[in-house]
Amino acid sequence: MATIELYLEDSYLKECSAKIVSIQDRFVVFDQTTFYPGGGGQPCDRGILQLLD
Repeated sequence: MATIELYLEDSYLKECSAKIVSIQDRFVVFDQTTFYPGGGGQPCDRGILQLLD
């Protein structure tokens, strides 16, 4: 299952709810994300992950 890249639909989206798909070493993989990845000269997004009960 691939991560849904919400930033492609709305580049101004600042938050979303997501489920953890897997944890690999120090990396967390979610089912969807608003974070734009780095690469190709485009600056990447930075932010905070907040776990909710």
